[in-house]
Amino acid sequence: KYVLEQRLGYKNVQILPWNKFKKAIGMPRLTKGEQWEELIGAIRTLQYFIPESDQVGGAHMAYETQELIDYNDFCFAVRSIVKAPDLPYGSEYETHFQLIIHDKGIDNVRMICSSEVKFTGMSLDDRFEVRNSMRFLTTNFFYGLADMLCLHAGE
Repeated sequence: KYVLEQRLGYKNVQILPWNKFKKAIGMPRLTKGEQWEELIGAIRTLQYFIPESDQVGGAHMAYETQELIDYNDFCFAVRSIVKAPDLPYGSEYETHFQLIIHDKGIDNVRMICSSEVKFTGMSLDDRFEVRNSMRFLTTNFFYGLADMLCLHAGE
């Protein structure tokens, strides 16, 4: 939430809790009886308002679904799908990204991220602009998250 609000300036950020193991996800250790594998597949949703900008265009709401695809005591991976139906042609594409955070030891964290835009019905002429706008947004998020990780890596 910090990255979305403070670093990127998004408004009305709402993050619903994970659909399972709400208290365990995000903790450095599991309680007795919980297994790391049980947390994989957990899903949560987010929504936030992205202000108008030259790179992205008009202000709009974004709706994101995150799925935990790996989770253990030294790494976690999240797959996200972001939709922006308020934008022109917004119902004809979605942004998919994957993020892996790996604890490499004392004050050392590795972040691996990727993104792509999936089109469902848009003409080829408009795809270039949409792809660039979504890359811009995703890259800004990755940089904001990286800054936050660097700030808190030793904690």
